[in-house]
Parts: sequence; structure tokens; C-alpha cells
Amino acid sequence: MPASAPVVIAKARAAPKKPLPRERFFNDKLVAAQSHLEEMQRLLEALGQRLDSAKVGEEVDVDADADQIEDLIWRYNDALESARDAWLRDNLSGDANTRMLEMHTPASLGLPMFTDEEQAQRAAKQAGQIGDRLRIRDATMDRIVFGMQVAESAGTRPDGPWAPVPWPASSK
Repeated sequence: MPASAPVVIAKARAAPKKPLPRERFFNDKLVAAQSHLEEMQRLLEALGQRLDSAKVGEEVDVDADADQIEDLIWRYNDALESARDAWLRDNLSGDANTRMLEMHTPASLGLPMFTDEEQAQRAAKQAGQIGDRLRIRDATMDRIVFGMQVAESAGTRPDGPWAPVPWPASSK
């Protein structure tokens, strides 16, 4: 059976040059998750080479490799769980969240995303909390922009400063 082309795991988008002190922990956790993912890829490639070089009918012990990969999947998710917790605790930027969301996952290597159901549930809960926080930020920004539009147009409107200003379309 011919070996398929290896999956290339791109590096996560770089953190800002001078991160705020509160972002350092977050960035460190993204780097840790990325390194766990790269190690998964190395293990899978080595396992594939061992399987390819085995003679037909020869047994190849893969239990130790499977255990290592399972441990790396757990550690990858643990690092991201800590990063999401830091994002929520320190009220980090939307850009920081985007960098986290753009990362590759174990699923990009054909592996399960989680090996622990409780970890999967915590990740889903955190993702919901982050989504809620971002929706609140968007609504706040909509109100700020609307207020700025009203203030800007108050003195320049031909029909007077008290003419109604249309409410901006919702971003929902």
C-alpha cells in the first residue's frame, strides 16, 4: 500500500510582537498545543513508516504509539482549555481568539478531537462563554458607533440636529 502524502501542519499565526503581560500565558498555551500537534504528526509518520516496512503478515505492535498519541491529544486539549480560560479571565482580544480558532486540530490528522468526554464538555462550555462575550462586545460596539453617528450628524444635518437617525442593521 503506497504511503500517502504527509499532512503539513502549518504553524499557528504568530502572536503580536510585544504581547501584553496578560497575553503571555495565553500565547504560551497556544505554542504548547501546537507542539503537541506537531509531535502527533511525527509519531503518525514514524508509525506509518514502521507499518510500510513490515512484511506481509508480520505483526506490528502499535499499542505504545496509540497510547502516546492519545496522551498528546489530551495534552493538546488541556493546553487549549487553559488558553480559553486565560482568554475569558483576562478579557483578551478578538484577535487572540481568532488565532486560537485558526489552529489545526487532531482531527486535521485524522485523529479524534478528544479522548476524554469531560474535556470535550468543558471545551464546548468555554466556547459558548467566549461566543457570548464576543456577541456582547459586538452589541456594545454597535451602540458606540450609533452614538458616534448621532453626535457627528447632529450639527451637520440639513433637517436639524433632532431629526431621527436610522438604527444600524443588527450584526446578528
